[in-house]
Amino acid sequence: MPYIKETSIRRTQDAADIVQIIESYGVKLRRVGGNYAGLCPFHREKTPSFNVNPQGQYFKCFGCGAAGGVIKFVELIERLDFVEALTNLAQRVGVELEYEKSDYGARSPRPASSGDHKKALYWANKTALNYFRRALAGSPADAYLRGRGFTTDTLKAWQLGWAPDDFHGLLDFIRDELTRQNAGAKFDQAVKFAVEAGVLRRHEEKQNYYDAFRGRVIFPILDARQQPVGFGGRVLEEKPEAGGKYLNTAETPLFKKGRLLFGLNFAAREIGERREAIIVEGYTDTIMCHQYGVRNVVATLGTALTPDHVRLLRRHVGQDGKVVALFDADAAGKKATARAREIFMQEDAPLWILPDLAVKDAAEFLPKFGAEKFREFLNSAQEAFACLLQENLGQNFGNDLSAKTAAVMNVMRVVNLCPNAIRRQMMRQQVALLAAVDENLLPQPEGKREEGRGKREKGRERSLFRNR
Repeated sequence: MPYIKETSIRRTQDAADIVQIIESYGVKLRRVGGNYAGLCPFHREKTPSFNVNPQGQYFKCFGCGAAGGVIKFVELIERLDFVEALTNLAQRVGVELEYEKSDYGARSPRPASSGDHKKALYWANKTALNYFRRALAGSPADAYLRGRGFTTDTLKAWQLGWAPDDFHGLLDFIRDELTRQNAGAKFDQAVKFAVEAGVLRRHEEKQNYYDAFRGRVIFPILDARQQPVGFGGRVLEEKPEAGGKYLNTAETPLFKKGRLLFGLNFAAREIGERREAIIVEGYTDTIMCHQYGVRNVVATLGTALTPDHVRLLRRHVGQDGKVVALFDADAAGKKATARAREIFMQEDAPLWILPDLAVKDAAEFLPKFGAEKFREFLNSAQEAFACLLQENLGQNFGNDLSAKTAAVMNVMRVVNLCPNAIRRQMMRQQVALLAAVDENLLPQPEGKREEGRGKREKGRERSLFRNR
């Protein structure tokens, strides 16, 4: 079994500036004497306890205890094993890893089998990306994207492509690439990796392979190292046989859509500098925002926002940062906004929400009104809890007791998701004040006893509302 040489590990460590690597993940550091300090990216804190020693090339958090060198930092921040983190870092700093056969031993190089496997999956994705990109010029996707207002530079920077409506186009391309590269790999082995990467599929009855993406505009999904981990495909004409408007790569060892954000590879630095992230729904919304100079924008990958997304965003914006949700103005967008509000509340992370756009989404707004108007619109964002109160307990909070009770219960259902007792108590006080409700009567989180409830007579009913 191949092992990574110790010399390669040392060269990678020597080539990586730990301060630059840590700051590239949105961690804001300030110099304190000969060291650097900042808020820890591994746990929530208000007072910096995260320290970096540039001379010794190591970090230490005196709050949560996380510590180690630059490879360990990448392991923790990216949730990778040692080999994956080392491979990631080596590619970033331009070190080519060398391998040798070795027995296990003290400080012996780690096995490279996991890294080799993922390297093969990356190869499959890169080959597919080359196929899609080469097919773009003069294709229906090219006409569609330019018709939407995307420039040549944007198409190139985001590596957009076209999957021809061909069952075996990519399959044949893989065969040709193996021959051209003189890779020495067996075709059937390469095909199996392409299936695992999600770019080919296997027909169980016919026992053959075919292209997963056909007749679709292709949006590559890249990781922090600009490596393709998956693809999103959009049909130009919705047909029953097409299988839906959007198709994403299935879950693979590289592609976990609940943990990835489209465009973060382009937006990470801007988000870290501004301490603010804008999250939108679609690929085209994200790309159009970047084209117009609004570069702290990312999108979910055809799935609802998840707690992992929130943690990832919070890690990049920092503890005092800001996340703004800008979803489509249709019913699905409103549902996504409500879901985002609940997830952020559950993660005790603040969220800002924008009012409806003048048009359907950012991809339509920007070409019509421009970046200046868009930035003005972004400045109108309101804190999510304030919006929740306005929607439920605002001007439409009338005299119908049943409706009023339902509105209060709806607000408290969201409030009780918050794990922070202090923040939850302050929100309860606001709800009680606006609704003219005895605070002790407001529902508590599941599993918690309402204050004073045990002192009340069993079955006793009281109105939630005071006379106004």
